[in-house]
Amino acid sequence: MLDLNRYTSPRLNPSQTRGKERIRLILATALKLFRDKGIDQTTTNDIAEAAHIPIGSVYRYFQNKEEIILAIADLQIQDMVGIFEEIGDNPLLPQLDWEEILLLITDSWLQHARINDLFAFLYFLRCNQKLHLKAMARWEKIGLSYAAILHKRNPAITQTNMTVILQMTWGAVELGVISQNDQLVHRSVQVAASYLRQHYS
Repeated sequence: MLDLNRYTSPRLNPSQTRGKERIRLILATALKLFRDKGIDQTTTNDIAEAAHIPIGSVYRYFQNKEEIILAIADLQIQDMVGIFEEIGDNPLLPQLDWEEILLLITDSWLQHARINDLFAFLYFLRCNQKLHLKAMARWEKIGLSYAAILHKRNPAITQTNMTVILQMTWGAVELGVISQNDQLVHRSVQVAASYLRQHYS
């Protein structure tokens, strides 16, 4: 599950234990409300009321609901970067077939998304233009860690093809979250792997 204790607010002194607990409470409450009511339908007042804290306590750590969404997305992205880095550290990676590599990436990402039920937050960032722009640096972290895996398999892969495969992987994970059909996910991976084989050995 997502470790909410890892989030560090820029407004929080690291020694403030009570502040850390308050932030964890805000994020945990927001997560539950976002799942139950929907992200658009949840307000900061709803979060404060459900957490049984004054609204001023929410605003002490987060200027608005967008910052709360970005904080949750930060934690999820940290998890994904960690997963990708672990895959990239596999010494056998250069010998694996493209389909094996993409299955490893997609299945790891999909398992994380299903366990944490948080894929909707990344999707929400992509669909909300204002949040998407604010999250650009976060997207770059995912892109760089993903690119490192493919570069380790074949350093000649271009940025364009990297972008195509990342989008195809994203689509495969989204399909798995929505459909719960792993056969469709693996078929999507086969298509992406076929694309890579056409361009790189």
